[in-house]
Amino acid sequence: MRARPGLACCWLGVLGLLMLGQAQADLHRCTAADGSVSYRDTPCEASEASQVEAMPGNGKALSADLREAVNLSGFHPSWFEGPRHLVQRVQCSASACACGHQREVIQTDTVVSVLNAMMSLPSDWRAHGAAAKRWDELGARQSTFPAVRGEVERMACRVALRQMIVARWYPTVAPLVIEGHEQREQRLAEIDARCKRPEETGWTQSEAAKEWVRCLDRNRSEHNEAVRSRRQTSGIYDSLLEAAEDLRKPRPRS
Repeated sequence: MRARPGLACCWLGVLGLLMLGQAQADLHRCTAADGSVSYRDTPCEASEASQVEAMPGNGKALSADLREAVNLSGFHPSWFEGPRHLVQRVQCSASACACGHQREVIQTDTVVSVLNAMMSLPSDWRAHGAAAKRWDELGARQSTFPAVRGEVERMACRVALRQMIVARWYPTVAPLVIEGHEQREQRLAEIDARCKRPEETGWTQSEAAKEWVRCLDRNRSEHNEAVRSRRQTSGIYDSLLEAAEDLRKPRPRS
């Protein structure tokens, strides 16, 4: 019995969709000999270590990288759920991440990109939730509002981009920022500890008081330089800790 052409075409179409779905779900994580990691649609080079990973899509599944970032950083998993209507994958190189037509350039100072992603993730989730709600409310009229669907998918990509940037770079840059700032604070404390203020009250001409003033004068230049050095990192340090604290709390549901 010969198969009907229409039925054969139908099964071929289903098979093609299944294969496409698998291709869209898989991402090749390629690790070069120098330890650098890249993500590609195509298989890794023979000289690279290869790992195939599934990217987050609709629902709550996290990719391996995102799960690792959440575990290491103590972030609440709700921030790293796969956003609804995510139909594109996030792919990153050393200098940029892309999702669909959206692209986020990774700044030379990587911490700036990570901090921007961390601070933008809450507002992007809210915008995604609002767009998804508008789409759901259209119901049977959804097919006549392609712009709304496009907005939902765009915001889903935006959320996924933020997630990937935080997941990939936060575990690396956060210790550098924290340790660097704490070293500057320790340096300032060591300089200030050189001059011990005498336990005297009121105006005094004691030798101890005079020596304290002379000590301050000797160390003034070094003290001022240490203050300037600490001030250079304090803004990013405080912002990073504040943003991380926000992401350790459950994500508000709209």
